[in-house]
Amino acid sequence: MSASAPGTRHVRHHFADADADNAPVDDETGEGGSRSHDGTLCETDKACIVTISSTSGRIVQIDSAGSASAVIAAVSAAKATAAASGCSLSVLRAAVAIPGLVDMHTHGLTGDGDGCADVVEAWAVPEPSLARLAAAGTTSVVPSLTFPTHRWDATCAALCALARAAGEGRGAGEASKAGVGDLAEAGDSVRAGDLAEAGDSVRAGDLAEAGDSVRAGDLAEAGDSVRAGDSVRAGIGKAERSWMGARVLGVHAEGPVVADAGGLPDPGKRAWARESAAAVERVLDAAEEAGIAVKVMTIAPSADAVSGYAGIAAMVKRGVVPALGHDRSAQWDQVIGALEAAAPSRCHLTHVFNVQTFHHRLPSLGNLALMRSLPPSLAHVPMPTAEAVGDGLHLHPTVMHALATIRPPTSLAWISDSILTPSAVGDHAYCGRRVAIGSVPGCSTPAVVLASGDTDAAPVIAGSCSALLDTVRLLVNELGIALDDAVRTCATTPADIVGADHVGRLAVGAMGDVLLLDADLALIAVIMGGVLVPASG
Repeated sequence: MSASAPGTRHVRHHFADADADNAPVDDETGEGGSRSHDGTLCETDKACIVTISSTSGRIVQIDSAGSASAVIAAVSAAKATAAASGCSLSVLRAAVAIPGLVDMHTHGLTGDGDGCADVVEAWAVPEPSLARLAAAGTTSVVPSLTFPTHRWDATCAALCALARAAGEGRGAGEASKAGVGDLAEAGDSVRAGDLAEAGDSVRAGDLAEAGDSVRAGDLAEAGDSVRAGDSVRAGIGKAERSWMGARVLGVHAEGPVVADAGGLPDPGKRAWARESAAAVERVLDAAEEAGIAVKVMTIAPSADAVSGYAGIAAMVKRGVVPALGHDRSAQWDQVIGALEAAAPSRCHLTHVFNVQTFHHRLPSLGNLALMRSLPPSLAHVPMPTAEAVGDGLHLHPTVMHALATIRPPTSLAWISDSILTPSAVGDHAYCGRRVAIGSVPGCSTPAVVLASGDTDAAPVIAGSCSALLDTVRLLVNELGIALDDAVRTCATTPADIVGADHVGRLAVGAMGDVLLLDADLALIAVIMGGVLVPASG
């Protein structure tokens, strides 16, 4: 149930801290807008203008317009081009603007006909999944690969494909070469010169050098020229190729050092555990050879304890975040041993409560997930961050609420752990096992389940078919979590965990990735690097 009625949801004022060269706000006079603390949201009762450079695709300025309805103008205009042409704005209207979401644990959104024999190899052909994720509001991802020993070559092929996707600016939405001339041809654009007469003055970044003053009052009264539907169709810029997909930030190695009861089908997992450091080095070397960085690596504490936590030590040495998970056997001393092996580096917890245990007398990874801080005896160990699947099925919404209220939003990241699109029909293979879209008794949320053929057996969840914007809506509309906290845990915090401070926030210098939502948080439009992302089937 929503914490407030649609249209009256309380959203704190969040505009980005500006650097010295692009500061739109004077702290003493208040001229030019309002400065924020974290840049995660644009508030619902005042307009703001997001100015995005056409050359870099990054946000160069965010201004408060002070009008009655929120209008987000994503402006692709470099200084020289704006000064020469007089510039034009392509305007979109929305109740809420949030940064593009960041999924640090997804196996893709594989659909029928994607040419993928087994969804564990879906990232070998990343374009379909990346396009679907971006269209759903997930603009940056850390794809997950499980590195099974019997599919090593296929996994290396996926690494190479993801490296290519990460290096292609257009697929990653890094920038648009569409200038103001292209925007002028879009039809439903608003020229700066037409907006110079009334209302409160708003500095529009590079547009100020064009000699035309952009005023918020004109935006608020522009009428049909800023209708949401027309503006969405007009677009923001022009992509340079036929597809746009979520930005690839690096990969998450979900294994291969996991426990026997770790939930991942790999006949070689015991051998990996005996030589955990060698296993870690082999994975990291393969990724390096492919040209992509491993940002996070899941490892089972009970498995790595066999070698004295040599696997975690190898990760830390090479700058990889150790993620503890896929371990139903881990004892508390092994969990603490893993944290101490990583210190002073910070560990992470992989999809908490899934493939791990919680007990009131025999604590393990699940208990650690519900701790807000560590006891004084562990003051030398950084408190680990945690991720959890936010589809309302992997975790009951009540447990989601507990996590969201116990853990600070800076230490919790919601993930999708997605595998298939919800529209996928029939059986698919997952590491040789048959999976399909199914349901779990007592829950209306569809999921990816093992297709056992036994109609009487309880379904076994293999993954989700959701996207992170579904999680944002669940957190806010049903669990009453503040919108800014929901966005932080689905965008800013996961980006921070993987060291990507250029995404997951509305801030000067960050990528121009913006989601426009209505009052019920339904998606109106996705902008990546100043370019409107097309809908994906």
